[in-house]
Amino acid sequence: MSVDPHRTERDDSSGLNSDASAAIDRRRFVRRAGTAAMLPWLPKVLGSCTATRADSTAAAAVPPQGLGNDYLVHGLTGMARACQKPGWFQAHWGAAVLAAHYLCRDNPLDARLVRAVRTQADALIDKQAFYFRPLEGGAPDPQLTARVAAALEQPIAGLRSHGHAATFAALALRALRDAPSMATPQVVDGLCAISQRIGRNRPLLDHAFNRQHPLEDYGDERSLAEALFACTLRYEGIRYPGFAANAARRPNFTHQSTYTDALIQLHRMGYHDLARRGHAAHRIYVNTAPAKDLPRGRPMHPRARFDVVMSADFWELESNIRAWSADFSDKERMGDWLVGHVFKGLYALARLRRLVHDPETVRRVDQIVLERYVDPTVAGG
Repeated sequence: MSVDPHRTERDDSSGLNSDASAAIDRRRFVRRAGTAAMLPWLPKVLGSCTATRADSTAAAAVPPQGLGNDYLVHGLTGMARACQKPGWFQAHWGAAVLAAHYLCRDNPLDARLVRAVRTQADALIDKQAFYFRPLEGGAPDPQLTARVAAALEQPIAGLRSHGHAATFAALALRALRDAPSMATPQVVDGLCAISQRIGRNRPLLDHAFNRQHPLEDYGDERSLAEALFACTLRYEGIRYPGFAANAARRPNFTHQSTYTDALIQLHRMGYHDLARRGHAAHRIYVNTAPAKDLPRGRPMHPRARFDVVMSADFWELESNIRAWSADFSDKERMGDWLVGHVFKGLYALARLRRLVHDPETVRRVDQIVLERYVDPTVAGG
């Protein structure tokens, strides 16, 4: 890898201007007040998280600053509390909040879109309030972060649960670099528990197509993204049956994207050996081909475009908000913000797109991946 092992993500501790409603402002104030009460050192370490009012007509792109570093606190807290209930699935909520912050920090979004993303992140926090209650006490020790990476060594060696262990750990490790004051024993124990629980699941086995048509070894982070996009394009235009118990599912493009981005993020943070442990599992996951009997020629959804899903109109659309805020089920497959992937999937895809330099390839992959985000009848992930 030609990546500086000491590279860290850009540190930016300032918040963004907000034109959110008074009700949302009050909820955010209560959350911040609770966090400050439990962690009195937080404002000094993280910097100001205060949001001021902005001109609601502002449409120009604003400097990428994220949602404010209090969302790092919320996200890490939400993940750390995930294993306070059985399983690991609940880690989606905290990870979604971290992804929402970085989606806005990594990309030059207009102020209206940032406000819309923040509004939905706040709604998720409110709905899953159990996991976002402030954690009490515990002295921060940034050296504890190494335990989060160490806990990933076993589950990343095989493709388990769509790569969630790597996806969650990569987001958490990035956030801990930006908020080292959150590296308390309670937080780190909770983050490690996620990887440990996922590590109990069986890994995905290698398959004939991958053995017969092996991908080349990944030489750098760009090759990971390019391999994913090339494999995704094999499914272009296929006519899938609708969502049903026995329907032929399309590949889980969302989780293939989040897993690919997680490995890239681990490389960028200097965890090269750890990331390489996941390369073989990554090839097993993405290197597939559609069944020959699936018909082709279906036109892609006209709204399955990156500029559409990354617009304020999309995030403010009442039908989207109503569907996202519902409970996820077979009848409401957009529910719970696509189980947090409205944030996590778009965060990952935005980063992967920048590594693939052919605009036409990027456009075509956008259409395949994003169809799931605009059409709830699409089968698969």
